[in-house]
Amino acid sequence: MARDTLQSLRILQAKKLTLIGPPLSFGQYGIREIYFGSLSYYFGVLGLMLTNNSVFGPIYINIGLMIIALYFFYKLAHQYLKNETKALIVTLMYALSPLIVSYIRFYWNPNFVLTIAPIFWYLYLSCFNSKNPNMSFIKIFLCGLLGGLLINLHYFVAPVIFLAIFYLFIKLKDKKISFLYI
Repeated sequence: MARDTLQSLRILQAKKLTLIGPPLSFGQYGIREIYFGSLSYYFGVLGLMLTNNSVFGPIYINIGLMIIALYFFYKLAHQYLKNETKALIVTLMYALSPLIVSYIRFYWNPNFVLTIAPIFWYLYLSCFNSKNPNMSFIKIFLCGLLGGLLINLHYFVAPVIFLAIFYLFIKLKDKKISFLYI
């Protein structure tokens, strides 16, 4: 957490952009190091800017994104459970689960996956239910953008995102707009 916060602070103070993010754990200290994307650093920079360089700034960004994600999680749960009360209970269980609370409390690049994934899955699954072709176009584009952000944050989501792309391509009637996802 301190490593990433310090790197975000260096980016903010030196005004030096970077495309290289934190090292992957299995590539660290080897002959060749492998790195994540730098998006999590920029989330940290935003948090530092909003809180006047407080070390809690990046955590506040993570918490803020989770609050937004909970809205989409609720909409997703309501879409499939067809019951407001059940959707609210499921959302509360998700929001208050020890694992989610634990990961939202600190700043680390995979933790942002938890905050962006509910938005991605809501948009992804609503692509199949959209009656308006223009809205479907926008949802597919946003879904592709969020999928790319998720892959930038952590490599373990890549197989799921690629399977989602494949499934979307198969299921969409208009194959031309599926390129937006990619």
